[in-house]
Formats: sequence, C-alpha cells, structure tokens
Amino acid sequence: MLLNEELCQKISRRIPHHSVGRYDLLPIFSDVTLFNEIIDHLCKPYEGKVDCVLALEATGWILGVAMAQKLGVSFVPVRKGGKLPYPDEMIESVSLIDYSHEKKELCLKKDAIASGARVLIVDEWIETGSQLRAAIDLIKKFDCEIIGAATISIRGEENKKQNREWIASGFVHAVGISIRRFES
Repeated sequence: MLLNEELCQKISRRIPHHSVGRYDLLPIFSDVTLFNEIIDHLCKPYEGKVDCVLALEATGWILGVAMAQKLGVSFVPVRKGGKLPYPDEMIESVSLIDYSHEKKELCLKKDAIASGARVLIVDEWIETGSQLRAAIDLIKKFDCEIIGAATISIRGEENKKQNREWIASGFVHAVGISIRRFES
C-alpha cells in the first residue's frame, strides 16, 4: 500500500471538527482538486487490473463511480438490505454486525457481476472491517476474482487484527491509515 501523507493531511483538515459519530467526508467530496487527488491515488494500483468496481452504499458509491470512470470499467452498487426492488429469489445477500453494532445486510442482484470479472471493492472508510468482510463474502457467491479493496482510510490500531492483516498483505489500498480530524 502506497500511503500519501500529504493527501492525508489535506483530508484531515477538511473533516469538520464538530461532526458527531462518523467523520463527515462530504466536504472532501465537494473539493474537486482534493477529490481528484484521492481518486488518482486510489486508482493507480488497479489500472488495467480490474473489470468492475463494486462499492458499498451509500458514501462508498461516490468514490466507486468516480474510480470506475477513471479506470474505464463498470460500476456495481451494493445495496443495504431491503432496498433492492426484486423478489428474494433474485437477490444474493450476507448479514453483518457493523461498526455501530447494528445488524445489517449487504445485497446484490444475482446477475450483478459478470462471470470471470476481476472485482475491486470500494468503501469510503474501513472502521472495523465488518462491511469489507461481508462484501468479500457476498462476492464469493459469484464466479469472479476479488483483486483488492480501496478506501480513504483504514483503521490500523492493535485491536483491528483483520484490518492490520489486510494492510500488511497489500489487499487494501488506502490514502492513509487511521486518518483523524486535524486539530489545530
């Protein structure tokens, strides 16, 4: 993983100091120069190596669409449970307990990913790794290859064992590890 410390500092300065709970990344997305730097950084290791970008609802879609366009590949949106307008027999899903300790589902239509596709998973932030783990489990239900994952920040603290393994293996490419709000 190629970390970009300068880009991390720019992101940290754009995260509002008063956001409650999760960090508010929307100001980052509204800064066209910063957003393009993030997309360029996240796409670099995957140029010519993926056939589709699969991104998690909802903020992950913002990165996912931009990355798919930059890479010239298709975009596959993963929905949260109960949001796909199809009967259950047309849907693949997996359950998870997310960072907020709530039970959720990730869902895809059964024909969402082409057979043999090389898939890149995108989410804006990896906190506990539970959503990424669930996305991997969901994609394994399809006849495709998972190339890696991309995110703005992945938490890498000692208690985040799975995240640290993904970081060490190079499976997750991020702008930074454990990006925080800039405190002046």
